[in-house]
Amino acid sequence: MRKLIYQGFILTNNRGLTDSWSLSIGGQTRTGSLFELRRQINFYCELGVLPPNRNTIQTKVNATPLKQRTSSRRNTTK
Repeated sequence: MRKLIYQGFILTNNRGLTDSWSLSIGGQTRTGSLFELRRQINFYCELGVLPPNRNTIQTKVNATPLKQRTSSRRNTTK
Protein backbone atom coordinates (compact mmCIF):
# COMPACT_ATOMS: atom_id res chain seq x y z
CA MET A 1 0.00 0.00 0.00
CA ARG A 2 1.28 3.43 -0.92
CA LYS A 3 0.39 6.62 0.91
CA LEU A 4 0.99 10.16 -0.19
CA ILE A 5 0.33 13.40 1.69
CA TYR A 6 -0.72 16.32 -0.49
CA GLN A 7 -1.57 19.66 1.18
CA GLY A 8 -2.42 17.86 4.41
CA PHE A 9 -4.71 15.26 2.80
CA ILE A 10 -3.75 11.59 2.71
CA LEU A 11 -4.03 9.79 -0.61
CA THR A 12 -3.81 5.98 -0.51
CA ASN A 13 -3.28 3.41 -3.24
CA ASN A 14 -4.00 -0.17 -2.19
CA ARG A 15 -3.85 -1.93 -5.55
CA GLY A 16 -0.85 -0.21 -7.11
CA LEU A 17 -2.74 0.89 -10.24
CA THR A 18 -2.38 4.46 -11.48
CA ASP A 19 -6.12 5.17 -11.34
CA SER A 20 -6.90 3.54 -8.00
CA TRP A 21 -5.91 6.31 -5.58
CA SER A 22 -8.48 7.12 -2.91
CA LEU A 23 -9.03 10.24 -0.85
CA SER A 24 -11.33 11.17 2.03
CA ILE A 25 -12.26 14.84 1.81
CA GLY A 26 -15.25 16.85 2.93
CA GLY A 27 -17.03 13.81 4.34
CA GLN A 28 -16.77 11.98 1.01
CA THR A 29 -14.45 9.33 -0.40
CA ARG A 30 -13.21 9.89 -3.93
CA THR A 31 -11.32 7.40 -6.11
CA GLY A 32 -9.40 8.16 -9.27
CA SER A 33 -6.07 9.10 -10.74
CA LEU A 34 -3.53 11.03 -8.71
CA PHE A 35 -3.88 14.02 -11.05
CA GLU A 36 -7.67 14.13 -10.67
CA LEU A 37 -7.56 13.83 -6.88
CA ARG A 38 -4.93 16.57 -6.61
CA ARG A 39 -7.17 18.79 -8.75
CA GLN A 40 -10.09 18.11 -6.39
CA ILE A 41 -7.95 18.95 -3.35
CA ASN A 42 -6.93 22.27 -4.94
CA PHE A 43 -10.56 23.03 -5.79
CA TYR A 44 -11.64 22.20 -2.24
CA CYS A 45 -8.90 24.33 -0.67
CA GLU A 46 -9.73 27.36 -2.83
CA LEU A 47 -13.54 27.24 -2.76
CA GLY A 48 -14.42 25.07 0.23
CA VAL A 49 -16.62 22.74 -1.87
CA LEU A 50 -15.92 19.65 -3.91
CA PRO A 51 -16.48 19.58 -7.66
CA PRO A 52 -19.09 17.08 -8.87
CA ASN A 53 -17.79 13.57 -9.33
CA ARG A 54 -16.96 12.82 -13.00
CA ASN A 55 -19.00 9.61 -12.89
CA THR A 56 -22.04 11.63 -11.81
CA ILE A 57 -21.55 14.13 -14.63
CA GLN A 58 -21.18 11.36 -17.23
CA THR A 59 -24.31 9.60 -15.96
CA LYS A 60 -26.34 12.82 -16.24
CA VAL A 61 -25.19 13.37 -19.83
CA ASN A 62 -26.03 9.79 -20.79
CA ALA A 63 -29.43 10.04 -19.11
CA THR A 64 -30.41 13.05 -21.24
CA PRO A 65 -32.32 11.93 -24.35
CA LEU A 66 -30.34 12.35 -27.57
CA LYS A 67 -33.12 14.38 -29.19
CA GLN A 68 -32.97 16.94 -26.39
CA ARG A 69 -29.17 17.21 -26.53
CA THR A 70 -28.91 17.71 -30.29
CA SER A 71 -31.84 20.11 -30.66
CA SER A 72 -29.97 22.90 -28.87
CA ARG A 73 -27.06 22.60 -31.32
CA ARG A 74 -29.07 22.89 -34.53
CA ASN A 75 -29.00 26.12 -36.41
CA THR A 76 -32.62 27.04 -37.20
CA THR A 77 -31.84 29.92 -39.58
CA LYS A 78 -31.46 29.14 -43.27
